Amino acid sequence: MSNLLKEKKYALMQRKGKRRQLVCAGTEMADVKISNDFYVPRNRVDYYFSYNSYTAQGIVRKWKSDAEIFKNIIDVTAKKKTSTVVVLLSGKIILTATSVDTIRKRMEDAEKSESRLTPK
Repeated sequence: MSNLLKEKKYALMQRKGKRRQLVCAGTEMADVKISNDFYVPRNRVDYYFSYNSYTAQGIVRKWKSDAEIFKNIIDVTAKKKTSTVVVLLSGKIILTATSVDTIRKRMEDAEKSESRLTPK
């Protein structure tokens, strides 16, 4: 199955509001809710951190000032205060108002559901 076809199928599943899982080549990837109607496959998240420290704010400010990195930043805060920064393996950076503890819990839940779905 081509990547374009996978992405279209994934987008269609999101629009229809069906199960938040993408099935591709016999494996299931659990999605993690990052923000309202914004989901990311758990295995594509590189790391995430809280935006509340001066160090994190400085890093994001530096990323925003760099034109190459700026086009990879996705802001899904909906005009709310940024709380967490999620960095994907592809290099995309997601700014969200969801707390880092909530995202951590959702990542753990997705990992549990993913391990439950895989055959032993």
